[in-house]
Amino acid sequence: ALKPAPLDADEFRGLPALFEVCAGARVLFTTNGWEEAGLMNGALGWVRGFMWPAGGNPASEDPRLRSPLCIFVEFDDVCLGVDEAGVERTFFPGDAEKRHWIPIYRHVAYSVSEDSVARKQFPLVLAWALTHWKAQGMTLRRARVSLGRRAAGIPGIGYVAVTRVKHPRHLLLILLLAKTRLSPLARSIMRL
Repeated sequence: ALKPAPLDADEFRGLPALFEVCAGARVLFTTNGWEEAGLMNGALGWVRGFMWPAGGNPASEDPRLRSPLCIFVEFDDVCLGVDEAGVERTFFPGDAEKRHWIPIYRHVAYSVSEDSVARKQFPLVLAWALTHWKAQGMTLRRARVSLGRRAAGIPGIGYVAVTRVKHPRHLLLILLLAKTRLSPLARSIMRL
């Protein structure tokens, strides 16, 4: 019997075969959707809810009904602009609590090595923590950084990690290394 091997997420531009998430989960958007509004690769948010097909739920007997149609995410820094009347745009007019909720639908990504093979998945990953590399280029409100010996030995990692926030008071270094192993920038931040 033929047993197809599951293809890695890297085959599909990072879309995993399975994405399990619940309301209240911290997530990271993994593609560029609406850059002008801030909905782009690296946007952080909170899962607020789901839109299910009629009769759908995770325990459904019908596999087509086990997955939501979309996931509602409240992104930290998304601005949909204003309409002609100067009113902030939203997917939920009249509901101030949901003004930053964005419906995220599945994206289709084709395999990089197999012709005619595609995966349909939500372009989200859990984001309770980020690697130094994933955070590169992001500006975070606050950051808790842990630099172990291995990471601290890679040129540039410490710089990337400690420069993700706008001010040193928004940075917490969890694991402090000997000052002689830290860059001059990291040492100056430790003195503040």
